[in-house]
Amino acid sequence: FLEHGPFAILGSKYNGDSWDKFRDSLPLSLQHHINGNAVYNVTHPLFLNLLDQLESESDTPYNAIPYDYRISQILVEGMLGVLPEVPPLIIKEYLAENGKELPINTGKFRKWWDMYCEDEKSPIQESHVISNYASTNLSPRHLADETASIIHGAKHYLPWEQSRHAITLVVSDWQEGLSGHLISHIDSSKHPFSKLVVMVPESTSSSDTDSLVHANTSLHASIEKRSRPDYMDLCTAPIDTEWFMMTNSYHVVAPHVELLFTNDEQRRPVIPFVPADEHNCDNVCRCHDIHESSLRFAPDNDMVIQDFDMLFRTEERNAFCSEWVRRYGEEGERLHTTGMSSSPAEKPVGPTATSFVSYLLMLGIADNVYFFSDSTIFGGRDNFIREYSEEEEMAAAFGIPVLSG
Repeated sequence: FLEHGPFAILGSKYNGDSWDKFRDSLPLSLQHHINGNAVYNVTHPLFLNLLDQLESESDTPYNAIPYDYRISQILVEGMLGVLPEVPPLIIKEYLAENGKELPINTGKFRKWWDMYCEDEKSPIQESHVISNYASTNLSPRHLADETASIIHGAKHYLPWEQSRHAITLVVSDWQEGLSGHLISHIDSSKHPFSKLVVMVPESTSSSDTDSLVHANTSLHASIEKRSRPDYMDLCTAPIDTEWFMMTNSYHVVAPHVELLFTNDEQRRPVIPFVPADEHNCDNVCRCHDIHESSLRFAPDNDMVIQDFDMLFRTEERNAFCSEWVRRYGEEGERLHTTGMSSSPAEKPVGPTATSFVSYLLMLGIADNVYFFSDSTIFGGRDNFIREYSEEEEMAAAFGIPVLSG
């Protein structure tokens, strides 16, 4: 520890990628906090001051904040004079119960910062011995270049194995030829797909289908003209591999497609989900509708799975789609009579990954086939990157081409 001394706290910041998509929106104190699994110098005056402060806050809402994050909040408040955000309702409840406002200690924290933290050698030091991957799903490649001796918090899984999992990629296309962009770029990605199935409008010309078939890729690509509405692609795509995934032509394949599997005999795919609660789903119309439709299979389903995150096993897909069609019709024409569509004219919520999982839950086999991981805790990675805007995608889904070419 001599190379870091004299330090108050020696540890590591978060080193995973679960925050990548929203890191800039996180509070500065969270982005830069030292994880609680650290080395603490119990003789350093700054640490002793921080410890006293935490103890003094035991009867305040700050006590509900993890101590390592709270320490970072105190230091940022001292450095910048910015108070941490506390929900107004919590402040109101504290005032009602205690007859006083939350204490403001910015002046005291500023003195600590001026006294201990403005020198070139900060008492809050980062260690290269400890690496913090708290609540991050990892495969061996993520740690290939890791030099730390202690790895904190990572969930370790196995990567995709070609000998065990043959996977088709299904691409939904609405605008003739747009999927050619995805196909021509897929070989630059590290991905698990052995085949491509492109679902195109029935009106697609022979010349357009020929150009897609002969697009510049090493994969075998088959072009299928839809005989049913596009929202049935999950069920109508012809698949002859054991597994498949789905995307659409408004995306491209990520530079590295990350599929994780459990480290056991079953080698179950790890599927990220979002809890179907008011914080994550209920206030988002599309998410709410997808979850509600899934409850027709398993009323206790509390997960929403993005279609593009799902690794479908074809055998179960076939059984699910047979049951879905039996209930709602070949094109979902009976959905509005079941309360899953507000009117016959409304475009229905067709088969989805969420309903597929709900069907497996109904059968009691979901956890035998898959391992589900809460993405609000363990994060997730986008295997398909948006190339065109959501507005263009939505317009195209309703038959309105908006791209110039």
